[in-house]
Amino acid sequence: MEILRASEDYLESMLMMKLKHGYIRSIDVAEHLGVTKPSVTYATRRLKESGHITMDKDGLITLTETGMAVAAKHWGDTYRTYALLGDGESEEGQVWEAAMFAGNQQLDNLCVIVDHNGLQIDGPVEEVNDPMPLADKFRAFKFHVVELADGNDFDQIRAAFAEARATKGQPTAIIAETTKGKGVSFMENQVGWHGKAPNDEQFEQAMAELTAAGEEL
Repeated sequence: MEILRASEDYLESMLMMKLKHGYIRSIDVAEHLGVTKPSVTYATRRLKESGHITMDKDGLITLTETGMAVAAKHWGDTYRTYALLGDGESEEGQVWEAAMFAGNQQLDNLCVIVDHNGLQIDGPVEEVNDPMPLADKFRAFKFHVVELADGNDFDQIRAAFAEARATKGQPTAIIAETTKGKGVSFMENQVGWHGKAPNDEQFEQAMAELTAAGEEL
């Protein structure tokens, strides 16, 4: 699907509003582009349907990752857009709709990082709805793929980001093999810590273990 030039103008305007005000409202977009409110309403509905924006109950607009990447390329800005996905999250259809668009539009300023720790809120991903092989799927959607054997290794992460920045003509997906709760003895590979906050005692223990591990580096 090729995005219309008019839609690119709206996305660029929304990005400018976000950078200028810290928020995006339809009325500000209308004033910036010199169009009517009904025109903005129609455009925002189409952009929501195509997955480029979301809108909350108060009417505030948020650019999605693909929306930001399209706006930046249209504006001629050099900044990059990064999207962090969980492996469980990658079971959702909206991920692949956005991936198809990003690949077809050659959004080389978009970098997707998949935190592949094998666990999601309902349990191991392979028992819930295994999304593997993720690398092959992203390649099929015209992504450049970087596979990290140890996604908890900062040297590997830095090298992957450098490779993504150097890649032209296609978005990049970094598939990072990680350990959930890395460095905290009672959290590592424990699905029960998905979205759960530690109590004060557990927090102190976790920070002590992480501090000790950092001192050994």
